[in-house]
Amino acid sequence: MNRFWYWRRRLGRHAGALGCLVLVLAVIVCISTVGFAADRICYGNLSQRLPLYPNATIKSRTHNLITEFGMGNTVVIMSSPDEPEDVRSWYAVHTGSYLRDSLRDNTPFFRMAQGQVQIGANPDGDGSSIILFGTCIN
Repeated sequence: MNRFWYWRRRLGRHAGALGCLVLVLAVIVCISTVGFAADRICYGNLSQRLPLYPNATIKSRTHNLITEFGMGNTVVIMSSPDEPEDVRSWYAVHTGSYLRDSLRDNTPFFRMAQGQVQIGANPDGDGSSIILFGTCIN
């Protein structure tokens, strides 16, 4: 207890302001840590739910918060020379096994994120157009 009064006398009238500053900094560090951890959890989840199709050309990538496939919304538009049926079956195999395993194992934080894959004929020519839409903690 003597140390408290020692520092109280040394700091004088600035002790209250310094205490508030330390408290504000602690809150900022805690919120930043939680936000960073949530973004990484979202990235791990969405990058498994929405893998990039092999050999596809990325036309556009957008996200509205910290990182792609992190918190917020992510949209990736790709084109592939492969037929839409081939692309659909590839996504069915790769995302289906992840979803089944996550539900079976009751993976923590699995339900934080949602993902959609839209596959259609490429309007610019042959092949497929692929749209990945993911959202997490929105």
